[in-house]
Amino acid sequence: MAMLTWRKPVGAQTAAWIFIGAGIAVALVGIVQGVFIDRPTAIELGVVVPESILIAAIAYALGLRPLLVIDHRGIVVRNFLRTTPIPWSIFMGVSSERIGLVIHTAAVRQMVAAVPAGGRKVQGKQRAELIAHEVASYAADEVHLGTVQAFEIPP
Repeated sequence: MAMLTWRKPVGAQTAAWIFIGAGIAVALVGIVQGVFIDRPTAIELGVVVPESILIAAIAYALGLRPLLVIDHRGIVVRNFLRTTPIPWSIFMGVSSERIGLVIHTAAVRQMVAAVPAGGRKVQGKQRAELIAHEVASYAADEVHLGTVQAFEIPP
């Protein structure tokens, strides 16, 4: 099978791009204004520019960085700050929980930020539930782990 990839929903990505653009624009305006027009104090520039860049960085981390990739080697979960590779040899299952999609191994339960809970239902199921079944099917078909199934953990 081919590599499968999931990102945050389009609305979250769009909002992230808007915040990134606004953050960079405000930083550039602050720099241009500070250098060429008003010549404000270093304190004024030191407040506006870093805050704008911080807003852009947070928008990137929350809206654009999260990613879930599955292929013949295993699963790669890229969350806000950390990327976690999960080889098929330690994969134990996948579930759709209150927080969203969760990948299970013997040692950890890895939350997938790219597939949060909630949102619009498709065919009576949440997006996380559909992707959990797709990941489980991929694991069973491609890697021949036997009866790997998406399972629900009661709240």
